[in-house]
Order: sequence, then C-alpha cells, then structure tokens
Amino acid sequence: MLCWALTLLALHVACAATDNFKWNEYGWSEIGVSAIPEFNATLSSSSQGSPFSEALSLKMNPGFAVHGGLGQRFLPWLSAEMEGGFYYNDVDEAHSASGTRSFNGSLMQVPILLNVIVHLPEKHPVVPFAGAGFGARINWLDLDDSVSLGDAGVVELEDSSTETSLAYQAFAGLRFNVRPDAAFFLIYRFNGAISPDWSLKEAGTDDTVATLKARDMCVHTLGLGFCLRW
Repeated sequence: MLCWALTLLALHVACAATDNFKWNEYGWSEIGVSAIPEFNATLSSSSQGSPFSEALSLKMNPGFAVHGGLGQRFLPWLSAEMEGGFYYNDVDEAHSASGTRSFNGSLMQVPILLNVIVHLPEKHPVVPFAGAGFGARINWLDLDDSVSLGDAGVVELEDSSTETSLAYQAFAGLRFNVRPDAAFFLIYRFNGAISPDWSLKEAGTDDTVATLKARDMCVHTLGLGFCLRW
C-alpha cells in the first residue's frame, strides 16, 4: 500500500512540474478494414472410433473492424487504455490435401485489451504514438458447409462453438489535434490470438463431430478514428 501511494505521489510531482499538462481522461472510437493473411489449422475427429486429422487452410476475405475505448493520461508522454472491438471476415476458400474449393463461413472476433501507449506531449499539432496491449479475444467461427472426416465420410456442418483465447497487440499511428479537447487519428494494429480452437457441430443433430485447432492467428487492421478528451 505504501509503495502504491509513493508511486502516485511521484506521478503527481512529475506532472505538476511539466508545463501545459493536466491529468485528463479521454474516449475514442475508430472504424477500418481488417485482413487475416493466414488461417492455418488442424481438423481432427475420432468419430466412430476412426481417428482423423488433416491440415486445413482457410483463405479469408478482407473485412471490417471497429474499436473503441476509454483512456487515462498519466504523464505527458504516457497513457493507459481499456479497449474493446469487433472484427468480421468471410471465408473465401478452403485448402486441404484433397484440393481447393469455395467454403461458406465467417469469422467474428471480439478483442478485449488493456493497452499502454507512448506518445509526444499533446501540445504538438501532430502526435505520433505507439503502444501494446494484452487481454483476450472471443472468436466465433460460423460454418455452413461440408467437410470430409476420412472413414466417417462427408459431414455437413452448421454453426461452430464460440472460443476465448489469450490475445496481444501492437499498434502505431498519428493523432491530429484539431482542438484542445478533440483529435482525429490514423492507426495500424497487429492483433494476435494464441491457438484458438473450435468444436464443429453437425447440421440437424447439433452433435460435435470434429475440432478445428488453429495456430496463432493474427489480424491486421487499418483504421480512422476520433478522440475526445475531458
């Protein structure tokens, strides 16, 4: 408790000694495009006592991303944020040992992260910034197509499970201060989820017939946002 109090006192002294600075909070939102360059996974099943495993790669179409959050600036060059978001991408094709074909599905993801941001003091009209975050990502893979499970034959899939995995991100951008309390910004984000996996259900029966375990899956986003301070 004493260490925490001394840390807050040190931050207060550092802030008071800096010109053109005050403690302040802010909120922000952004919208942009999302891209998943690689979605490599292992499709496996042990139905009917016949183990099956196959490498599967899904090619994803570009989609959209929205983000928003609340932040606190602790020093002229340091802020912390709580962030939420949403990514949406459709599946274009499925690649496996049996060939390549079109595939009907979509991937929806919700990142929830705590971020630390380093930036120039806000007195500058254009403020470069960069940061990193850690948290979780909720991943919902919605499939409405068929897959081959070896000796079990071709199985019709409909609706997969929702899965939560650890997530991390790094980002950088430029903030354009149009007023003391408002700014626009451009931002690039790299967001990764650690080995998400899903249970795949058979259409009509709702029985789990297979699992899809992905490697670490990354999302690249480019967005435009608005920040309001108070």
